[in-house]
Amino acid sequence: MVKEFRKFRLTAILRLGILLIGFCSSSSAAAQSVRAVLDKTSIFAGETVVLTIEVDGQVSGESPDVGRLTESFDILNSSSRTQIQLINNQQT
Repeated sequence: MVKEFRKFRLTAILRLGILLIGFCSSSSAAAQSVRAVLDKTSIFAGETVVLTIEVDGQVSGESPDVGRLTESFDILNSSSRTQIQLINNQQT
């Protein structure tokens, strides 16, 4: 049972990492930086994890393409937030 859990965890993390690398490389052309963070370091099969993707810099306003994530994960909810910082009437 422990070996199965470790194998599942490693497989899930590797799949997620590969998908994020693909997302980051396609988004980074327009962005200054892309960061992806999971809210947990390990999970069991069936548990929920929150993936946060942060993109700094100018972006096209499109949501990230998470289509390939749905092959291995169920997406229960998604949200987005935009923050613009102005200093002396100039966007930074």
